[in-house]
Amino acid sequence: RRVFLLDLLPTIPVSTGSVEYVQDSSPLADMANKAVEVTEGSAKPQSGITPALITEATATIATWTNVTRQAAADAPQMMGYLDGRMRYSIKRRADLQAISGNGTAPNLKGLSGRTGIVTYAPGSAEDRAKSIRHGIRLGEDAEAVYEIIVLNPADAEIFDLTNYASAGLHANGDTNGGLASGGARSSWGLTQVRSTAIAAGTALLIDPMAVSVLDRQQV
Repeated sequence: RRVFLLDLLPTIPVSTGSVEYVQDSSPLADMANKAVEVTEGSAKPQSGITPALITEATATIATWTNVTRQAAADAPQMMGYLDGRMRYSIKRRADLQAISGNGTAPNLKGLSGRTGIVTYAPGSAEDRAKSIRHGIRLGEDAEAVYEIIVLNPADAEIFDLTNYASAGLHANGDTNGGLASGGARSSWGLTQVRSTAIAAGTALLIDPMAVSVLDRQQV
């Protein structure tokens, strides 16, 4: 895997075993849509936010490996290899938790399990490319600006093959479905994160300005 979701999201360092944050769940009708034109002397419309104090525990994602002291001393390249593989293992697991963690301790609560997110389920069979585009519109209706899409590799393949038959889905305008550019990694202009952490048939669209990663300790 070359692209991780966590690499594309803003990160805030924390230093405690649990974190408290304020979640704003204000609907557009209570905040963004309140500003209107008024005449002199008339009452100004009041905007209101709907904040909620959320407490979540920080999770530890860990791994270790066994190697003899002699092997470590005689083969420093082995240490470099193991360090790289274990860091990759932790990063891959953290990405899975961020996407689909069920929130039951010690698991993280992933984005796909959150309440209050915009969802779309086609009532009947629909091309995945059309479902994604419809989801983008629903987000824009709620003032979200999606920049990232998490796709199962099987769905990314379907999207690319759809683009091969019907040019224009990729942002670069490649009429060969990404073949000329070595394989485009975008869907309707959204950066693709291809991950087995999300089930085939489901896509996760993300506005990075609405999400932050709270990171207690680097590897």
